Amino acid sequence: RGERLFARVRSALGRSATPAQELFVASAGVRSALTRSEFERLVRGVVLDLTPEGLELMWQLLDKNSEGLLVYAEFARTLVPGDASGGRAPTMSDEHFGILVGRLLRQLRAAGYQTYEQVLQRFDHDQNGKVTRSELDLSLAFDAPNLSRFERAQVVARLDADNDGAITVAELRAAFEASEATYAAA
Repeated sequence: RGERLFARVRSALGRSATPAQELFVASAGVRSALTRSEFERLVRGVVLDLTPEGLELMWQLLDKNSEGLLVYAEFARTLVPGDASGGRAPTMSDEHFGILVGRLLRQLRAAGYQTYEQVLQRFDHDQNGKVTRSELDLSLAFDAPNLSRFERAQVVARLDADNDGAITVAELRAAFEASEATYAAA
């Protein structure tokens, strides 16, 4: 029964106009993993008539470690037809990242944020001295509304260079300085 359900989802994902990797990233956001409810929403978006029991069975079979999160490798291994990524979540090119961050920096400077410390304070909604990934994602949704969820997730993940869940002044500085040359060339 599980394999028949997976086959239906694989087929629907293969026919989807949006690549499965992008659907995954848009559903997972900055966390880069799907919760059970996010997984169910994604799957119901491509196969409308799945039963709660069918969704439960698929979740149990996919979430092998029972941690309650589904990373892209687990998702792709079973559900993505012809996935050539080796289970890696999609990423944007360095050039694309540089252009987006350069535009954001230019926009922030035009709004009066001249130092990296001021930019960090702008993103630090709870004013605790740290910018979490979710705070940055919220700021980007407001400051750069033209970015897709995929682009926001990628920018947030890459700005958190040490992957500790918080963005520091040093990480902002490194990304913004590296992007200035890329953006100037674009």
